[in-house]
This record gives sequence, structure tokens and C-alpha cells, in this order.
Amino acid sequence: MIDERVVENNIFNFATNELSQDAFICWCLNWINMPVRDDNESGRQFGARFLSRLLHEAYDVSKVNQVYIFRQLLNIDVLVLVPELQVALIIEDKTSSQEHGNQINRYKYLLSKTFESNQYNELDIYQHLSDDKKEQQQKRDETACWGAVNSIRWALRDEPGELDLSKYTIHTVYLKTDWFNDDDWKTVRELEKDHKTNTYVDGPEFLSLLLSYHEWNNPILMSFVDYLSSKIRATISKILQLPNGDFCRLYLISQITKHH
Repeated sequence: MIDERVVENNIFNFATNELSQDAFICWCLNWINMPVRDDNESGRQFGARFLSRLLHEAYDVSKVNQVYIFRQLLNIDVLVLVPELQVALIIEDKTSSQEHGNQINRYKYLLSKTFESNQYNELDIYQHLSDDKKEQQQKRDETACWGAVNSIRWALRDEPGELDLSKYTIHTVYLKTDWFNDDDWKTVRELEKDHKTNTYVDGPEFLSLLLSYHEWNNPILMSFVDYLSSKIRATISKILQLPNGDFCRLYLISQITKHH
């Protein structure tokens, strides 16, 4: 049933799941791939700024002209390869849920195996399985890695020089378009142990990043900004309406102060 209270006909009021959000993230980054033209300049700058933030500002992305974007490869929400930087970026994208089932470590391990790299080979992602199930899962994962590397090599077939994926540095981004809860911050604390290759972005920061390009006035960007603004306001409103409202207000303020 359509909510008649929706004043603006905003597609993101309906495209609210993580796959839709994945698509928006891909759209943001794909501006880097657009031809160098005056009418693409703002979009290309926006895409580069977004990529820089996701990479923890650790690289000069100003001369990056090509990124390769994959969705659901090895079940990774969004995988971005940047040949000019020899970087692979895993984006774990959440709307309101949190990381579960050791997802991030699993993606790091499988991508490391796919790249024949030793960056994350020491991770034990099978420790919770019995010997029989471990063997079965390892066989499934080997097949998945074989398929993934073939997909990557085909996508990058026109890149100059020999493709040596083992030289790529694997980075991880935990992005959630809502306030982080305690489980999210537990994930963040694990990521912060290796902050050079890990980044996290919550809803308010993502909104702030998008708003920094409001003068571009791109209709898709502004539609997502309107949607995300409403979502964050709704979350704050729910917190403030909980029992013991004064305590909830103090808690909200403490979380903002603590994490921003």
C-alpha cells in the first residue's frame, strides 16, 4: 500500500533494501568512468571524492580514470578494483542490520585466495565447522574463487600490462546508512585494529559527504539525500520517543560525541 503522506515521488522511498543501496553506491563510483567532458566534471569529482573517503584518504585518486565495479562477486556487496592504485575495495553495505556470520573476514579471506595473495590467508573462517562440513565448504569456496578470478580477468582484459592480482592491497569499508548500534561499534573496533586498510562510514557521515556536492544538483543524488535525511530524522525521533526520554536524549548525545 502506497503511503499517501509521501509528498515527493522519490524512488528511494520504495527502493529501500540493501541491493538498491548497493546500486546507488555503484552509481556514485561509476562517475569516475564517465568521459572527460564539461557536463561530467562535477560527477567525476564527486566519484573521486567518494572513492578517496572509502580508501581512508590514503591514496591520491585525482588521476584515477577507471574503476571496475562488481556486485555480489563472492557474495561481496560491492567490490571495486582500481588498477592505477593496485587496490581492491570490499564494501560491506548495510541499511539497518549489522554485520553477522563473520562476513567481513570471510570476504577478506576469499578475495585473498582469489588474488593468490597472503594478505588475509591467516584468517580461519572454518573454525566453527565440523571436519566434514569444513571440507565441503572449502570445495565450494575454491569453485567460487575460480569463478571470481575468471570474471575479474575478463573484466580487466584490456588493461595494459600483465595483470598480477597478488600485488593488489585489499581494503574494507563498513558502510551503514543509519546510526551505528553497539554491535556495529564492535565491528568497527575490530576494523580499527588495521585502520590503514579499513574504513567505516555511518549514515550521518555519508549524508554529509553527499551534501558537500549539493550544488551539483543531480536529481538522483538529491533524491537519495532527501531519502537519507528522512531516514536519519526518523531514527532520531524513535530514540527520543522511547521511555525515559531524558535518558535517551543524553544517550544519543553521548553517542554522537563519542563517535564523531
